[in-house]
Amino acid sequence: MRKSLLILSMINSIVFANEEAITGVYDWKKSLKELSTISSNLPEDRFSSSSTVYIISKDEIEKYNYLSIADALSHVPGFNISRTYFKQDIPTSRGVLQNNYSNKVLFMIENIATWNSVSGESIINRIDISQVKRIEILKGPASVKYGTNSYSGVVNILLNDSYQQQMNFSIGAHGSHQYGVQFTKNQLDSGRYFKIFASSNQLHGTTYDFKDEKGVYKRVRDSNLSNNLTLIARSKRRSFLFNFYEGKESFLGLIPNVNFGIGMPHNNKGYLMNYSEKWQLSDKSNLSYKGSYDYNRRDYSQNTLNTKRTKLSGYRIDQNLLWNYQVNSNWNFETGYSNDFRKSTLRTYGSQATLPPNLEDKSIRESSVFSQLTYQNNKFKALLGSRKTFNELFGSNLSNRIS
Repeated sequence: MRKSLLILSMINSIVFANEEAITGVYDWKKSLKELSTISSNLPEDRFSSSSTVYIISKDEIEKYNYLSIADALSHVPGFNISRTYFKQDIPTSRGVLQNNYSNKVLFMIENIATWNSVSGESIINRIDISQVKRIEILKGPASVKYGTNSYSGVVNILLNDSYQQQMNFSIGAHGSHQYGVQFTKNQLDSGRYFKIFASSNQLHGTTYDFKDEKGVYKRVRDSNLSNNLTLIARSKRRSFLFNFYEGKESFLGLIPNVNFGIGMPHNNKGYLMNYSEKWQLSDKSNLSYKGSYDYNRRDYSQNTLNTKRTKLSGYRIDQNLLWNYQVNSNWNFETGYSNDFRKSTLRTYGSQATLPPNLEDKSIRESSVFSQLTYQNNKFKALLGSRKTFNELFGSNLSNRIS
């Protein structure tokens, strides 16, 4: 889709900002020194991290003209953007359950975990690439620090934070277009800022003949349409995040059979709300809390005539408490507790819906405790961590990390 998408990009761009002018030169050496906290509670660059961390900077996004977050992630070594018959743009870690489980990469917005009911794979189109300041990628198992859905890796999206008002518009082949607005306002003296981001994207590919497993052909046109709105308000101690998204993408069937919905749209919609607060207990320790409500709904066809459809919906309430203690310049200790409640429903409806719902208001609770100890000096760094998870369906599980 990307090859035929972009004919003319940024034909109209209006930007008001008090930033330095963009030189157009991508300094890759500078990007190697960018600090991240995706692997540890302490800021660290790629070389001092005990995990495999990759950072996509704003300069890189502009230099290579990435069209979407999926486009940017597809260029990360060891990462891949997959497509199933059911879903487009699924981030996976190469060689780690890649083709068997597509729901093991955790997707976060401003360090807040997102969720997708029933199937669990990430929805990365809930943020537009023009809104992104930096993408942090942690490759490999990360369940000790992040818990569920982070077995293969973590992707964290950080949004633009400089003072600016911006409008952007681009147009491409086959009627594709992208447009968006963003507004950010900072009060650096008080540590407060406010951000609003909104965008709409319609990405269309070519029309082609799809051949199913029985050898039956059908004309299919690839498409991926999305709208999103994100609002962030933050002070020195508190923050609030709201993210809304809706999308419609081409669907290759519940199974690869023309009679099971191939060519019909797969619709999705949802929103995430989060409240976070941090207390500085002393010069060496702090306590932080995060509470989230995440709702999503998906709707797709199960036959060619679109007379039988399925709706997946669910919500998650997630709470996390973390205590961090900086023992000295070399030692850091963190421990935390998380509690998670999830509820999902799967319903089939329409004139040909004959089966009763097999996933009607199913809920599950999960809680976990974790601790992580880090030692570092100028030449050496070591990390030891463990998480104990209690799930009311699957029982208890212990995850350990040594690096």
